[in-house]
Amino acid sequence: MAVATFPVPIFVGLPRSGTTLVRSIFNAHPDLAVAYEPNILPWVIRNRARYTTAGRFDTAAFLADLLGASTGSFRLETLALEPETLRNSVAAATPLDLAGAVRAVYGAYAAAQEKPRYGDKTPVYVRHIAPIAELLPEARFVHVVRDGRDVALATSEVDFGAVNLTQTARRWAQGVRRAQEAGRALGPSRYVVVRYEDITDDPEREVTRLCGFLSLDFDEGMLRYFERSEEVFRGMPDTDHHQRQLLPVTSGLRNWREQMPAGDVQRFESIAGPVLADLGYEVRLSAKTRIGLQRRLRTMFELVHGEVAVAVRRTVRRRSRRKARSR
Repeated sequence: MAVATFPVPIFVGLPRSGTTLVRSIFNAHPDLAVAYEPNILPWVIRNRARYTTAGRFDTAAFLADLLGASTGSFRLETLALEPETLRNSVAAATPLDLAGAVRAVYGAYAAAQEKPRYGDKTPVYVRHIAPIAELLPEARFVHVVRDGRDVALATSEVDFGAVNLTQTARRWAQGVRRAQEAGRALGPSRYVVVRYEDITDDPEREVTRLCGFLSLDFDEGMLRYFERSEEVFRGMPDTDHHQRQLLPVTSGLRNWREQMPAGDVQRFESIAGPVLADLGYEVRLSAKTRIGLQRRLRTMFELVHGEVAVAVRRTVRRRSRRKARSR
């Protein structure tokens, strides 16, 4: 399959940031089929050397990995395609390289929905923007961000992700920064940031803006995605966490100002305050206060780390003495 003649949207973002909502909206476009988290790209990119035999692309090796469950990271069931359909589609495309094989996979997904264009929504791709951009020059990255304090509230309701508020704040701040750095390297023609809150405040304005970025005509049906539950939930292995996709775009589902204790707000902002501010979010702690809290947190970490290190040394010494006595 030749290079796609249209921009291919890759919707990325940290967990619980609203990527599923954005996917539901764009998947409702009559010309666009957005895959739901197949998670194939990082693995095949890392292992691309496996797909070259005698200087030529080895389609059979690619299909063996793709369909043989050689890695637990793939979620091909989300494509809702029969293995034979996928095999025939890739083979018929006679790909000359890995990019061509990947395009054939997405093309099969779009064809099954009778749509001419395809995209992908896989949040973890937020950590792999650069290699995906290199593989697919037509890829256009839509980075969905959400106020980290609301992300923390949403994360506390699920059984995956960070285990405490400090870890959530650190992961959120670092993840956003790294994605922004990768995006800046690509430039504004291939990377754009959209705030979840801006979508819920004025969905038509923001969706129209993103359509322009992706060379798509805005379609009013995109904002009525919730009327087609079968299309919204196609490929989702677990719909329990996504029941709100059956609602219109709704603001205020999380509100850290009302739902997060003041102490938790301080803890989060002491770590992620600068990133929040850079994204235009309200920050209650002053820079001076944040720095003070950061120093206290660092001191607490150093104290705990020191106590653990001392305990380990004592244990090692006791074991060494016991061995010496037994000789």
